Amino acid sequence: RILTQEKTAKYINTEQTVVFDKSKVIYAINLIKKQYQKDNIDYILLVEGQIDVISLHQAGFSTAVATLGTALTPFHARELSRYAKKIVVCFDGDSAGQKAALRSLDILKDTFYITVVSIPNNMDPDEFIKKNGKEEFQKLIDNALPLMDYKLLKIAQSYDLTNNYEKSKYIKEAINAIREINSSSEREIYLKTVSETAKVSIDNLVRELNTFVKEEKKPVIEEEVVKNVELSANAYVDASRFILSSLLNKKDYAYFDEELEFLNSSLQKLYIEMLKQNKQNKQFIISNVFDIFNVSEEPEITALLNYKLSLNSDMAKQYFIASINTVKKAKIEEELKQLKSSYDNELDLAKKNEIAKEIAKKVQTLSKVKRI
Repeated sequence: RILTQEKTAKYINTEQTVVFDKSKVIYAINLIKKQYQKDNIDYILLVEGQIDVISLHQAGFSTAVATLGTALTPFHARELSRYAKKIVVCFDGDSAGQKAALRSLDILKDTFYITVVSIPNNMDPDEFIKKNGKEEFQKLIDNALPLMDYKLLKIAQSYDLTNNYEKSKYIKEAINAIREINSSSEREIYLKTVSETAKVSIDNLVRELNTFVKEEKKPVIEEEVVKNVELSANAYVDASRFILSSLLNKKDYAYFDEELEFLNSSLQKLYIEMLKQNKQNKQFIISNVFDIFNVSEEPEITALLNYKLSLNSDMAKQYFIASINTVKKAKIEEELKQLKSSYDNELDLAKKNEIAKEIAKKVQTLSKVKRI
């Protein structure tokens, strides 16, 4: 852990190895097991770093645990669920910590009753305890927000609600979160929260929610799924994320193509690492991504990790093949663009002819990809 005030990542993480699989390690879980053997545990306190765990245990918060510099995994959730049914998530107060908390919530929500602590002034638990003491930290836990309350608060904080356009975006995102709730009475409670925050009638919000539900139930025609890969303005972005997410989640239809190259350097770096480990018959797991990148500084990697695979297997297989072709076409088209620019700027006739031959080859390759 960095102890100075240098502008660098707080923790320097060790690499994942066959012997040391960080995605299956929970720091201080041994102490939780001992406590569970003696008495029931009211809740588990999940924090980001080992130093946080040490400080919290010293202050008397004996159920604090942390993952080892990786994203929370389903394995972590299953392991922790053996000891308690409630979990208090307490990640750092900075934006990276809050984003990590939100990612963790989706993994935990089906297993635990979740509340989320918000630490003020961008502090981590270790800093807060040292500055304010045990009693003040206990107050933060006592005032922790239930999962949906926290989500809606964070969504509201992302928009300027005095601006009508921003307000409409807030409403859509909030309703998108609320529709995950199965209980109709619970949905009504949170719709009232949105109504009060946005100052919009609850009847309008109910209609908006019903529209979301109807859209979800609309059948998707297979031919349209593949055709829209080419029609969408964001076809390349969608295709890149779908390919890499399918490979990360080890979908049956997903495969590696050695000729595939991504325009985004971070995605290309990730793909090369996954391809290398695949050739060595090693298993690449999602937590490896956090060893390769400082995810909080990589928006495209963050978007990839948050990408949701929603197509059924047959359609997903078609879409995967179409996505491979989309990414290949994008790469060739980018190379053609650069070659044409070189051709226009080249004054030497011989070199100009060489570039023209390269352009002709690329055009031929592009036409083959489009026919696939």
